Amino acid sequence: MPNEQCLLELRAVSKTFNGVPVLADVDLRVGDGEVITILGPSGSGKSTILRIIGGFTAPSRGRVILGGDDITEVPINQRPFNTVFQDYALFPHMTVAENVGYGLRVRGAARADMAQTVARSLRMVQLDGYGQRYPAQLSGGQRQRVALARAIICQPRLILLDEPLGALDVELRKQMQGFLKDIQREIKTTFLMVTHDQEEAIAMADRICVVSAGKVLQIGRPRDLYYRPGTEFVARFFGENNLLKGLLGAAGNHYRHVEAGWGPIRCAVDGQPEIAGAASGLAAYGAVRPEEVSLHPADARLDAELNRMEGRIEAVSFSGALTSVRVVHTGGACVLQVRLQSRAEGVPIQVGQSVVASWRAEACRVVLA
Repeated sequence: MPNEQCLLELRAVSKTFNGVPVLADVDLRVGDGEVITILGPSGSGKSTILRIIGGFTAPSRGRVILGGDDITEVPINQRPFNTVFQDYALFPHMTVAENVGYGLRVRGAARADMAQTVARSLRMVQLDGYGQRYPAQLSGGQRQRVALARAIICQPRLILLDEPLGALDVELRKQMQGFLKDIQREIKTTFLMVTHDQEEAIAMADRICVVSAGKVLQIGRPRDLYYRPGTEFVARFFGENNLLKGLLGAAGNHYRHVEAGWGPIRCAVDGQPEIAGAASGLAAYGAVRPEEVSLHPADARLDAELNRMEGRIEAVSFSGALTSVRVVHTGGACVLQVRLQSRAEGVPIQVGQSVVASWRAEACRVVLA
């Protein structure tokens, strides 16, 4: 966790439904003012974590700690949290202003004070003049902002967001990601968001908690998870990755080799003491991102320190600024995905062409199989 003071902590939280384990010993620390995203596929347990934090579901075992106080048994209406759901959960018979001010009304706020606070919250989410409209008269993005205004108006210590952008189209979703980040920086409230979208997690989070099958696999900054995956699942799930399988080989100064059959793959192991000291012969992958791979003519003379693979271009896919290329090893031993700048000068990209793919050892990480 960054240097911020810890606001929320889960300690060995587990959950079982009808005898089926859903979460297993989840530990998580959330810093005050942090944006943390819980990322995982459907059925991974990420929404159950959020529901336990919010008080909607009780853990079978473990504790929820807020600012040093145990709130595991504290009911929903006594937790200083608010939740934004994917369906927004707005009251259709209430105006926008009434929806936003609902929490204040429940708390017995004075009518005059409430009107001023509602107006200020609507300005913050750029919905001035929308107070007398009803949810049915709003677009999806506007309804999402109403739900956010309702969540922030009571100044909660933590805002929980359960797939809040899932109902929006792609372009609007990207716009709202930036909007949510701007709002969070302005109000400085801790955001904890659940999503299955890797790009959304990268765009939104200070740190990402990757979960699968009810277990936390890795927690870290987006850049660290992207370039330093700790497990095979994280390497496969968190962005596109080439996983080149082999056996863990010789150790060098800051490097290990993965013996891939078609040749050794030299990988940096800085920050991986468990890999640096692991026994040789373990099944492992050399993991390299497609954008870290370069292509050269078949007769190119390359630096001896570079990893290299001879192959043939099997497919080319243009997608605007980037071009994706699939290279098959000359002997058919593996397939390498490559992502190039479409305007980049260099080897011509044609299906059937023989090429040499190369990448730096520093761009390659060891992941145990």
